[in-house]
Amino acid sequence: MPEETHECCDTCKYKLHLVRFDYSHGGCEHTDMDGYVCMAFASEGEAVWMIGNCPSIGQCEMWTPKGDK
Repeated sequence: MPEETHECCDTCKYKLHLVRFDYSHGGCEHTDMDGYVCMAFASEGEAVWMIGNCPSIGQCEMWTPKGDK
């Protein structure tokens, strides 16, 4: 029997880890950033930088389980 998935940002296919790539000083410096990126509105040309909410309990109407298309 499949395990039930808790519906929150952490389990959403649209949530991505956020890393800053800085090329301004030669080479490329990678820095993990606070928050995460939500790609729920990618079809409208927007990537949303989410901060200040708890991804383990946060959820919006666009929640889609990881693995779904």
